[in-house]
Amino acid sequence: MIAERISAMCCRGKKRVMDNLSLAVVFTIVLCSFCIAMSSPEGEYVINPGDTVSILVWGHEQYTQTVSVRPDGRISYPFLGEIRVDGLTTTELSDVIRKSLLMHLIDPQVTVAIVQPKKNEVFVLGQVKFPNQFRYEQDKITLLKALSMAGGTLDDVADLHNVKIIRNNGSAEAVDLQNLLASEPHESVLLSSGDLVYVPGKERVSVTGHVLIPGEYKTRSSLSIMQALALAGGPVHDTADLSNALIVRSTGEIVKADLGSDFWIGGAHNGMYALNPGDALYVPNAYEVEEVSVLGYVQNPGQFRVKEPITLYESLTLAGGITSLEDANLREARIIRKEGKFEQIDLSLLREPVPKDLDSIGNITLYPGDALEIHRRGKVINWSLALTVVSVLSLVYNMAYTILK
Repeated sequence: MIAERISAMCCRGKKRVMDNLSLAVVFTIVLCSFCIAMSSPEGEYVINPGDTVSILVWGHEQYTQTVSVRPDGRISYPFLGEIRVDGLTTTELSDVIRKSLLMHLIDPQVTVAIVQPKKNEVFVLGQVKFPNQFRYEQDKITLLKALSMAGGTLDDVADLHNVKIIRNNGSAEAVDLQNLLASEPHESVLLSSGDLVYVPGKERVSVTGHVLIPGEYKTRSSLSIMQALALAGGPVHDTADLSNALIVRSTGEIVKADLGSDFWIGGAHNGMYALNPGDALYVPNAYEVEEVSVLGYVQNPGQFRVKEPITLYESLTLAGGITSLEDANLREARIIRKEGKFEQIDLSLLREPVPKDLDSIGNITLYPGDALEIHRRGKVINWSLALTVVSVLSLVYNMAYTILK
Protein backbone atom coordinates (compact mmCIF):
# COMPACT_ATOMS: atom_id res chain seq x y z
CA MET A 1 0.00 0.00 0.00
CA ILE A 2 2.77 2.38 0.96
CA ALA A 3 4.65 1.45 -2.21
CA GLU A 4 1.61 2.31 -4.34
CA ARG A 5 1.26 5.74 -2.68
CA ILE A 6 4.94 6.48 -3.22
CA SER A 7 4.63 5.41 -6.88
CA ALA A 8 1.57 7.67 -7.34
CA MET A 9 3.37 10.61 -5.72
CA CYS A 10 6.38 10.09 -8.03
CA CYS A 11 4.11 10.02 -11.10
CA ARG A 12 2.39 13.25 -10.04
CA GLY A 13 5.77 14.86 -9.39
CA LYS A 14 7.08 13.85 -12.83
CA LYS A 15 3.90 15.13 -14.48
CA ARG A 16 4.25 18.49 -12.64
CA VAL A 17 7.89 18.75 -13.73
CA MET A 18 7.00 17.98 -17.37
CA ASP A 19 4.13 20.47 -17.34
CA ASN A 20 6.41 23.21 -15.97
CA LEU A 21 9.11 22.37 -18.51
CA SER A 22 6.50 22.53 -21.30
CA LEU A 23 5.39 25.95 -20.11
CA ALA A 24 9.00 27.09 -20.02
CA VAL A 25 9.61 25.89 -23.58
CA VAL A 26 6.43 27.56 -24.84
CA PHE A 27 7.43 30.77 -23.06
CA THR A 28 10.85 30.61 -24.71
CA ILE A 29 9.40 30.12 -28.19
CA VAL A 30 6.90 32.96 -27.77
CA LEU A 31 9.53 35.37 -26.41
CA CYS A 32 12.03 34.53 -29.15
CA SER A 33 9.33 34.99 -31.78
CA PHE A 34 8.50 38.37 -30.25
CA CYS A 35 12.17 39.40 -30.40
CA ILE A 36 12.43 38.40 -34.04
CA ALA A 37 9.17 40.16 -34.91
CA MET A 38 10.36 43.33 -33.18
CA SER A 39 13.58 43.25 -35.22
CA SER A 40 11.88 42.73 -38.62
CA PRO A 41 11.41 45.78 -40.87
CA GLU A 42 7.97 47.09 -41.77
CA GLY A 43 6.76 49.09 -44.74
CA GLU A 44 9.64 48.08 -46.97
CA TYR A 45 9.87 49.17 -50.59
CA VAL A 46 8.37 46.65 -53.03
CA ILE A 47 10.56 45.99 -56.07
CA ASN A 48 9.12 46.97 -59.47
CA PRO A 49 10.16 46.43 -63.09
CA GLY A 50 12.62 49.14 -64.09
CA ASP A 51 14.27 49.40 -60.63
CA THR A 52 18.03 49.10 -60.26
CA VAL A 53 18.90 46.71 -57.41
CA SER A 54 22.23 46.31 -55.59
CA ILE A 55 22.92 42.78 -54.27
CA LEU A 56 25.79 42.70 -51.78
CA VAL A 57 27.24 39.42 -50.50
CA TRP A 58 29.56 40.33 -47.63
CA GLY A 59 33.13 39.13 -48.13
CA HIS A 60 32.43 37.66 -51.59
CA GLU A 61 33.03 40.34 -54.23
CA GLN A 62 32.38 37.95 -57.12
CA TYR A 63 28.78 37.46 -55.96
CA THR A 64 28.09 41.19 -55.50
CA GLN A 65 26.13 42.65 -58.41
CA THR A 66 24.02 45.63 -59.42
CA VAL A 67 21.23 44.59 -61.78
CA SER A 68 18.16 46.12 -63.41
CA VAL A 69 14.72 44.56 -63.13
CA ARG A 70 13.46 43.79 -66.63
CA PRO A 71 9.88 44.54 -67.78
CA ASP A 72 8.99 40.87 -67.15
CA GLY A 73 9.86 41.35 -63.45
CA ARG A 74 13.01 39.20 -63.54
CA ILE A 75 16.73 39.75 -63.04
CA SER A 76 19.72 37.81 -64.29
CA TYR A 77 22.01 36.95 -61.39
CA PRO A 78 25.27 35.06 -61.99
CA PHE A 79 25.45 31.55 -60.49
CA LEU A 80 21.67 31.45 -59.95
CA GLY A 81 20.26 32.40 -63.36
CA GLU A 82 16.83 34.02 -63.73
CA ILE A 83 15.02 35.20 -60.58
CA ARG A 84 11.47 36.67 -60.41
CA VAL A 85 11.74 39.70 -58.10
CA ASP A 86 8.82 42.05 -58.80
CA GLY A 87 6.43 42.19 -55.86
CA LEU A 88 9.15 41.18 -53.36
CA THR A 89 10.54 43.45 -50.65
CA THR A 90 14.30 43.91 -50.33
CA THR A 91 14.31 41.64 -47.27
CA GLU A 92 12.39 38.90 -49.09
CA LEU A 93 14.79 39.04 -52.04
CA SER A 94 17.75 38.88 -49.61
CA ASP A 95 16.29 35.66 -48.15
CA VAL A 96 15.71 34.13 -51.61
CA ILE A 97 19.28 34.82 -52.72
CA ARG A 98 20.78 33.72 -49.40
CA LYS A 99 18.99 30.34 -49.51
CA SER A 100 20.10 29.80 -53.12
CA LEU A 101 23.72 30.68 -52.31
CA LEU A 102 23.87 28.08 -49.53
CA MET A 103 24.75 25.61 -52.29
CA HIS A 104 27.91 27.63 -53.03
CA LEU A 105 28.82 29.43 -49.78
CA ILE A 106 28.79 28.79 -46.04
CA ASP A 107 26.34 31.05 -44.18
CA PRO A 108 26.32 33.88 -46.79
CA GLN A 109 25.31 37.35 -45.54
CA VAL A 110 23.23 39.09 -48.22
CA THR A 111 22.06 42.71 -48.33
CA VAL A 112 19.72 44.05 -51.03
CA ALA A 113 19.21 47.78 -51.62
CA ILE A 114 17.36 49.84 -54.21
CA VAL A 115 19.97 51.97 -55.98
CA GLN A 116 17.63 53.63 -58.47
CA PRO A 117 13.84 53.25 -58.36
CA LYS A 118 11.97 53.26 -61.64
CA LYS A 119 10.81 56.71 -62.64
CA ASN A 120 7.40 56.85 -64.28
CA GLU A 121 6.22 60.37 -64.98
CA VAL A 122 3.54 62.21 -66.95
CA PHE A 123 3.02 65.89 -67.71
CA VAL A 124 -0.38 67.47 -67.08
CA LEU A 125 -0.62 71.02 -68.42
CA GLY A 126 -3.24 73.57 -69.32
CA GLN A 127 -6.51 74.21 -67.53
CA VAL A 128 -5.82 72.19 -64.37
CA LYS A 129 -5.30 73.37 -60.82
CA PHE A 130 -1.64 72.29 -60.48
CA PRO A 131 -0.03 71.94 -63.93
CA ASN A 132 3.22 70.06 -63.46
CA GLN A 133 5.17 66.86 -63.94
CA PHE A 134 3.91 63.96 -61.82
CA ARG A 135 5.56 60.67 -60.85
CA TYR A 136 3.79 57.41 -60.13
CA GLU A 137 4.82 53.82 -59.27
CA GLN A 138 2.54 51.69 -61.46
CA ASP A 139 3.41 50.65 -64.99
CA LYS A 140 0.53 52.74 -66.35
CA ILE A 141 -1.90 55.31 -64.99
CA THR A 142 -5.39 56.32 -66.11
CA LEU A 143 -6.17 59.75 -67.55
CA LEU A 144 -8.61 60.48 -64.71
CA LYS A 145 -5.96 59.58 -62.10
CA ALA A 146 -3.41 61.88 -63.77
CA LEU A 147 -5.93 64.74 -63.82
CA SER A 148 -6.74 64.16 -60.14
CA MET A 149 -3.01 64.37 -59.30
CA ALA A 150 -3.05 67.80 -60.99
CA GLY A 151 -5.94 68.90 -58.79
CA GLY A 152 -8.62 68.43 -61.44
CA THR A 153 -9.66 70.64 -64.36
CA LEU A 154 -10.72 74.27 -64.12
CA ASP A 155 -14.20 73.62 -65.48
CA ASP A 156 -15.16 77.28 -65.89
CA VAL A 157 -12.39 77.92 -68.42
CA ALA A 158 -11.32 74.40 -69.57
CA ASP A 159 -12.38 73.04 -72.94
CA LEU A 160 -13.25 69.49 -71.78
CA HIS A 161 -14.30 68.38 -75.25
CA ASN A 162 -10.80 68.68 -76.70
CA VAL A 163 -8.33 67.30 -74.13
CA LYS A 164 -5.12 66.37 -75.93
CA ILE A 165 -2.85 63.40 -75.12
CA ILE A 166 0.62 63.49 -76.67
CA ARG A 167 2.22 60.07 -76.38
CA ASN A 168 5.92 59.57 -75.68
CA ASN A 169 6.35 58.24 -79.22
CA GLY A 170 5.14 61.54 -80.72
CA SER A 171 1.59 60.48 -81.65
CA ALA A 172 -1.38 62.56 -80.48
CA GLU A 173 -5.02 61.87 -79.76
CA ALA A 174 -8.01 63.90 -78.63
CA VAL A 175 -10.32 62.85 -75.79
CA ASP A 176 -13.79 64.23 -75.10
CA LEU A 177 -13.48 64.36 -71.32
CA GLN A 178 -17.05 65.61 -70.95
CA ASN A 179 -18.46 62.46 -72.58
CA LEU A 180 -15.93 60.26 -70.76
CA LEU A 181 -17.12 61.53 -67.36
CA ALA A 182 -20.77 61.09 -68.36
CA SER A 183 -20.35 57.45 -69.43
CA GLU A 184 -21.05 54.58 -67.02
CA PRO A 185 -18.77 52.85 -66.36
CA HIS A 186 -15.99 55.29 -67.23
CA GLU A 187 -13.83 54.24 -70.14
CA SER A 188 -10.21 53.67 -69.06
CA VAL A 189 -7.83 55.88 -71.04
CA LEU A 190 -4.35 54.71 -70.03
CA LEU A 191 -1.18 56.82 -69.96
CA SER A 192 2.43 55.60 -70.08
CA SER A 193 5.59 57.18 -68.73
CA GLY A 194 6.55 60.25 -70.80
CA ASP A 195 3.01 61.02 -72.02
CA LEU A 196 1.69 64.57 -71.85
CA VAL A 197 -1.90 65.62 -71.13
CA TYR A 198 -3.01 69.08 -72.19
CA VAL A 199 -6.38 70.53 -71.20
CA PRO A 200 -6.96 73.53 -73.49
CA GLY A 201 -8.75 76.68 -72.44
CA LYS A 202 -11.53 78.74 -73.93
CA GLU A 203 -9.94 81.68 -75.72
CA ARG A 204 -7.02 81.72 -73.32
CA VAL A 205 -3.25 81.26 -73.31
CA SER A 206 -1.69 79.21 -70.51
CA VAL A 207 1.74 80.05 -69.05
CA THR A 208 2.89 77.49 -66.46
CA GLY A 209 6.01 76.06 -64.87
CA HIS A 210 8.80 78.16 -63.37
CA VAL A 211 7.31 81.61 -63.90
CA LEU A 212 6.42 84.08 -61.15
CA ILE A 213 2.63 84.16 -61.80
CA PRO A 214 1.60 80.96 -63.61
CA GLY A 215 -1.95 81.02 -64.89
CA GLU A 216 -4.42 81.44 -67.73
CA TYR A 217 -4.63 84.75 -69.60
CA LYS A 218 -7.49 85.88 -71.81
CA THR A 219 -6.68 86.74 -75.38
CA ARG A 220 -8.60 87.00 -78.67
CA SER A 221 -5.49 87.13 -80.80
CA SER A 222 -2.00 85.68 -80.79
CA LEU A 223 0.61 86.73 -78.22
CA SER A 224 4.37 86.95 -78.59
CA ILE A 225 6.60 85.03 -76.19
CA MET A 226 7.62 88.31 -74.54
CA GLN A 227 3.98 89.30 -73.98
CA ALA A 228 3.10 85.86 -72.55
CA LEU A 229 6.07 85.86 -70.16
CA ALA A 230 5.30 89.45 -69.12
CA LEU A 231 1.72 88.48 -68.23
CA ALA A 232 3.13 85.66 -66.06
CA GLY A 233 5.56 88.00 -64.27
CA GLY A 234 8.61 86.63 -66.09
CA PRO A 235 10.67 83.48 -65.46
CA VAL A 236 11.83 82.53 -61.94
CA HIS A 237 15.41 83.71 -61.54
CA ASP A 238 18.11 80.97 -61.40
CA THR A 239 15.67 78.05 -61.70
CA ALA A 240 13.77 78.56 -64.97
CA ASP A 241 15.22 76.68 -67.95
CA LEU A 242 14.28 78.96 -70.85
CA SER A 243 16.43 76.99 -73.30
CA ASN A 244 14.08 73.96 -72.97
CA ALA A 245 10.65 75.61 -72.91
CA LEU A 246 7.68 73.78 -74.45
CA ILE A 247 4.76 75.20 -76.43
CA VAL A 248 1.74 72.91 -76.59
CA ARG A 249 -0.54 73.94 -79.43
CA SER A 250 -4.30 73.56 -79.19
CA THR A 251 -3.98 71.02 -82.03
CA GLY A 252 -1.81 68.75 -79.82
CA GLU A 253 1.48 69.66 -81.52
CA ILE A 254 4.48 70.16 -79.19
CA VAL A 255 7.07 72.78 -80.14
CA LYS A 256 10.42 72.90 -78.33
CA ALA A 257 11.32 76.56 -77.85
CA ASP A 258 14.90 77.62 -77.12
CA LEU A 259 14.40 80.94 -75.34
CA GLY A 260 18.03 81.29 -74.25
CA SER A 261 20.08 84.48 -74.45
CA ASP A 262 20.56 84.23 -78.24
CA PHE A 263 16.79 84.27 -78.76
CA TRP A 264 16.42 87.81 -77.41
CA ILE A 265 19.12 89.33 -79.62
CA GLY A 266 18.01 91.27 -82.71
CA GLY A 267 14.29 91.24 -81.93
CA ALA A 268 13.74 87.60 -82.96
CA HIS A 269 11.28 87.27 -80.09
CA ASN A 270 8.79 89.66 -81.70
CA GLY A 271 7.24 87.18 -84.14
CA MET A 272 8.83 83.82 -83.40
CA TYR A 273 6.90 81.21 -81.37
CA ALA A 274 3.65 83.17 -81.29
CA LEU A 275 1.00 81.78 -78.91
CA ASN A 276 -2.56 81.48 -80.17
CA PRO A 277 -5.74 81.09 -78.10
CA GLY A 278 -5.75 77.58 -76.60
CA ASP A 279 -1.93 77.26 -76.65
CA ALA A 280 0.20 76.70 -73.54
CA LEU A 281 3.76 77.73 -72.68
CA TYR A 282 5.61 75.57 -70.12
CA VAL A 283 8.93 76.68 -68.58
CA PRO A 284 10.68 73.70 -66.88
CA ASN A 285 13.04 73.61 -63.90
CA ALA A 286 16.71 73.97 -64.82
CA TYR A 287 17.71 71.39 -62.21
CA GLU A 288 16.93 67.70 -62.38
CA VAL A 289 16.59 66.56 -58.78
CA GLU A 290 17.83 62.99 -58.20
CA GLU A 291 19.32 61.00 -55.35
CA VAL A 292 22.81 59.94 -54.35
CA SER A 293 22.83 56.75 -52.23
CA VAL A 294 25.24 56.22 -49.32
CA LEU A 295 24.97 52.64 -48.05
CA GLY A 296 26.61 50.36 -45.48
CA TYR A 297 28.61 51.32 -42.40
CA VAL A 298 27.61 54.98 -42.02
CA GLN A 299 25.53 56.76 -39.38
CA ASN A 300 22.46 57.42 -41.57
CA PRO A 301 22.49 55.20 -44.69
CA GLY A 302 19.96 56.11 -47.35
CA GLN A 303 19.24 58.24 -50.42
CA PHE A 304 19.85 61.99 -50.48
CA ARG A 305 18.36 64.41 -52.99
CA VAL A 306 20.90 66.52 -54.88
CA LYS A 307 20.65 68.99 -57.75
CA GLU A 308 24.18 68.57 -59.07
CA PRO A 309 27.31 66.40 -58.67
CA ILE A 310 28.82 66.35 -55.16
CA THR A 311 32.19 65.31 -53.75
CA LEU A 312 32.78 62.11 -51.81
CA TYR A 313 33.27 64.17 -48.61
CA GLU A 314 29.89 65.86 -49.12
CA SER A 315 28.16 62.50 -49.60
CA LEU A 316 29.68 61.18 -46.34
CA THR A 317 28.55 64.36 -44.55
CA LEU A 318 24.97 63.84 -45.78
CA ALA A 319 25.05 60.31 -44.29
CA GLY A 320 26.39 61.52 -40.92
CA GLY A 321 29.91 60.19 -41.50
CA ILE A 322 31.40 56.70 -41.16
CA THR A 323 30.20 54.89 -38.02
CA SER A 324 33.71 53.84 -36.91
CA LEU A 325 36.93 54.42 -38.85
CA GLU A 326 38.58 51.51 -37.02
CA ASP A 327 35.86 48.98 -37.84
CA ALA A 328 35.08 50.12 -41.39
CA ASN A 329 36.57 48.28 -44.37
CA LEU A 330 37.95 51.47 -45.92
CA ARG A 331 40.29 49.73 -48.35
CA GLU A 332 37.40 48.14 -50.24
CA ALA A 333 34.88 50.97 -50.42
CA ARG A 334 33.31 51.35 -53.82
CA ILE A 335 31.13 53.54 -55.99
CA ILE A 336 28.36 52.11 -58.17
CA ARG A 337 27.78 54.48 -61.05
CA LYS A 338 24.31 55.17 -62.42
CA GLU A 339 25.03 53.13 -65.53
CA GLY A 340 25.98 50.08 -63.39
CA LYS A 341 29.81 50.30 -63.43
CA PHE A 342 31.83 49.61 -60.24
CA GLU A 343 34.75 51.70 -59.00
CA GLN A 344 36.69 50.39 -55.99
CA ILE A 345 38.34 53.11 -53.90
CA ASP A 346 40.76 53.08 -50.97
CA LEU A 347 39.69 55.42 -48.13
CA SER A 348 42.25 54.14 -45.57
CA LEU A 349 43.90 57.60 -45.61
CA LEU A 350 41.00 58.78 -43.43
CA ARG A 351 42.46 56.83 -40.47
CA GLU A 352 45.69 58.88 -40.41
CA PRO A 353 45.89 61.64 -37.74
CA VAL A 354 47.17 64.07 -40.38
CA PRO A 355 46.13 62.58 -43.73
CA LYS A 356 48.45 63.13 -46.68
CA ASP A 357 47.45 63.38 -50.33
CA LEU A 358 43.79 63.86 -49.52
CA ASP A 359 43.28 65.25 -53.02
CA SER A 360 43.20 61.67 -54.31
CA ILE A 361 39.98 61.24 -52.33
CA GLY A 362 38.66 64.79 -52.34
CA ASN A 363 38.56 64.91 -56.14
CA ILE A 364 36.21 61.90 -56.34
CA THR A 365 32.79 63.03 -57.58
CA LEU A 366 29.39 61.37 -57.16
CA TYR A 367 26.71 62.18 -59.72
CA PRO A 368 22.92 61.97 -59.28
CA GLY A 369 22.01 58.29 -59.47
CA ASP A 370 25.39 57.04 -58.12
CA ALA A 371 25.81 55.02 -54.90
CA LEU A 372 28.68 54.90 -52.37
CA GLU A 373 29.13 51.68 -50.35
CA ILE A 374 31.29 51.33 -47.24
CA HIS A 375 31.16 48.03 -45.37
CA ARG A 376 32.14 46.88 -41.92
CA ARG A 377 35.06 44.48 -41.54
CA GLY A 378 33.86 40.95 -40.72
CA LYS A 379 30.27 39.86 -40.19
CA VAL A 380 27.66 42.10 -38.63
CA ILE A 381 26.07 40.53 -35.53
CA ASN A 382 22.83 41.77 -34.01
CA TRP A 383 24.17 41.83 -30.44
CA SER A 384 20.92 43.14 -28.97
CA LEU A 385 18.93 40.19 -30.29
CA ALA A 386 21.71 37.72 -29.40
CA LEU A 387 21.88 38.93 -25.77
CA THR A 388 18.09 38.77 -25.51
CA VAL A 389 18.05 35.14 -26.64
CA VAL A 390 20.91 34.28 -24.23
CA SER A 391 18.97 35.91 -21.38
CA VAL A 392 15.86 33.90 -22.25
CA LEU A 393 17.79 30.61 -22.37
CA SER A 394 19.42 31.43 -19.02
CA LEU A 395 15.96 32.08 -17.53
CA VAL A 396 14.65 28.76 -18.85
CA TYR A 397 17.71 26.92 -17.49
CA ASN A 398 17.19 28.42 -13.99
CA MET A 399 13.49 27.53 -14.04
CA ALA A 400 14.21 23.96 -15.07
CA TYR A 401 16.99 23.63 -12.48
CA THR A 402 14.67 24.93 -9.72
CA ILE A 403 11.90 22.52 -10.69
CA LEU A 404 14.13 19.45 -10.95
CA LYS A 405 15.98 20.33 -7.78
